[in-house]
Amino acid sequence: VYTYWSNSDTRLNLSFPAEPSTDYQLTLSGDMQGRYGQKLGEDVTIRWHTRALDPMVYLHAPYRIGTFNAYTQTKTYVTVRNVSRVNFALYRMPLNDFLRANGENSWNYLDGYNGDESNLLRQWSLDVKPELNHNLIYGTKLTGDEEGAQGAASLQPGIYFLKVWADPEDVYPEAQSYSWLAPQKQMLLVSRHNLSLKTTATEALVWATDLRSGDVLSNLPLAVVDENAKVLAEGKTDQDGV
Repeated sequence: VYTYWSNSDTRLNLSFPAEPSTDYQLTLSGDMQGRYGQKLGEDVTIRWHTRALDPMVYLHAPYRIGTFNAYTQTKTYVTVRNVSRVNFALYRMPLNDFLRANGENSWNYLDGYNGDESNLLRQWSLDVKPELNHNLIYGTKLTGDEEGAQGAASLQPGIYFLKVWADPEDVYPEAQSYSWLAPQKQMLLVSRHNLSLKTTATEALVWATDLRSGDVLSNLPLAVVDENAKVLAEGKTDQDGV
């Protein structure tokens, strides 16, 4: 416990690592002296209860854009706290939307971006049960639990937008005093190709390989575009995948 005086020694401050949702009791001795030496006179007891931690839904996505292998099952993970359900919505993301979300004023654009209902592929919810004030990690398949001939279904190559959130009614009653629970968002690039890119001030070199076999990809159409989708250069890879 750390204590100190402030306001010309008229206020006593106590600091300690308080736990959430916990009862505390503090007793001030009657022998305690004030600024000019006067004693408190009698013991004073103060009791209080700390509130629960704010609810949390955290999408494990270190960057705004995630790259995923189209040959494998596509999953995402969330850390949750003090909520009982997490909602997911997966959209196809048009190229122009993707470029705007990564161009000038991209943070403002993405902050207000929620996907278009016409591009909604799947929306689902995950029931979760973390203990009060404890974090718990859950995983979910972006394509559901359907099994195909090759095993679990995978996303087809393309650009996607994922939104994750919790509804207010799914916040634990003990944590209802929270201020704001922002939705989590991520852009997903799903591909069977790996592109190694090197650039100079005037040139770009691309080497294309297959993510499963590692083989070079010849005769693969490629285009370099700016944030307005203007094509700066285009062509096809040669026999070496370049």
